[in-house]
Amino acid sequence: MNRFVLLWAAPLLLALTACPSKKKESSQSAVAPASAPADFREPGYVLYRGLLAGAADSLTLNLTTAPARLGSEAAGGISGSYYGADGEPRELQQASSAGRPHPDSLLLAYYDRAKLDGNGNEQETRWRLRREPDGRLAGTVGGQAIQLRPVRPALALAVRTFADSVAAYPGRARSPYGHIGLQTLEPVGTSPVALAVAANLRRQHRGDTLPNLAVPGLAQLWQQQRTDFIKFYREDATALAEDLAADTAATAPDSADTYRPSMRYESQSSASVICQQGHLLSVRLFDYSYTGGAHGNYASTVRSFDLRTGKVLAFDDIFRPGARTQLLPLLERGVRRTLGIGDNERLDTQLLDNDMRLTTNVCLTPGGALFVYVPYEITAYALGEVSVFVPLAELRPLLREGLPLPGSGTRMAKR
Repeated sequence: MNRFVLLWAAPLLLALTACPSKKKESSQSAVAPASAPADFREPGYVLYRGLLAGAADSLTLNLTTAPARLGSEAAGGISGSYYGADGEPRELQQASSAGRPHPDSLLLAYYDRAKLDGNGNEQETRWRLRREPDGRLAGTVGGQAIQLRPVRPALALAVRTFADSVAAYPGRARSPYGHIGLQTLEPVGTSPVALAVAANLRRQHRGDTLPNLAVPGLAQLWQQQRTDFIKFYREDATALAEDLAADTAATAPDSADTYRPSMRYESQSSASVICQQGHLLSVRLFDYSYTGGAHGNYASTVRSFDLRTGKVLAFDDIFRPGARTQLLPLLERGVRRTLGIGDNERLDTQLLDNDMRLTTNVCLTPGGALFVYVPYEITAYALGEVSVFVPLAELRPLLREGLPLPGSGTRMAKR
């Protein structure tokens, strides 16, 4: 069985209850090492470092916690990403547990797509953590003991959340509701770098392709997205009601059973940290939408920021001219490793065709670059997103000078 991890989609795909239209917004600043959030359901971003028992190299964990989404009974999502000495980020999914977990306990899971268990499922590694009084995390990873300490990131980040539920047919008692949400990261402080990163994050949420377009404030960005969603949602709802009214065999339009399932629209966006080390910040922007049909659509956009300037590092800022062709064999080797495709197997045993494609959806990590292929880009929807990591040792001849990476024109800060 193939699994794909929707770090933020899981609570969105739960059955949603109709509720009055209301807006909700919250913010929580990143915390200093001495004052971790009260529990894991409290929104915030925290950076941890530590060692597995018996290991010589440190492990870095980034946790981004978002509050509950309006219209969902989920307690709020935790997005995790960790890496070791190789700098390859691995996503962690919040795992389920029997009963309501203690607020100071955290259960996460990493699924290795290249390794299958006896039932054909991706091999799972469980993270069982608890928060100590001094803010450290202690527990096990795959049964191996671990201790993690919170460290102060170069750029403190707050988690900001906006949400609303919208009636498809205002004034009707049994109207279905659509749900829209925006969860993002906002740098703390007013330094030029913090302001530049904040503006560039909002540009990424808006999907800007030009770096110098004027960008609204966060509240204004949310209002734009909300207004666009309401317009689109109610136009579709009106069209559906007109179609039902014209069909004399259909149930009356006031029947919730007629239109409610197909009108439970969703538009949700979120942001989480992949890595933050030295002058490098890389984030994942996740978008999910449902507008009827068998399933919703989702995609992740990954981006890196240079914390010396606040600039977004797009593909052409990272790679030298002519690198596109040279990247293809590196990506093919990486996708074989990621999906467990043998060296002598055809790629189209799991990909849509036998030729590797290039994506410009890429971010840097301390150990290389992460390329993310969204559903349908190189695989069927059932395989979900495919993240391909290419180590720095293979990439160095293709990289531009001056990137915030070890040996690329600047030193990484040690912590």
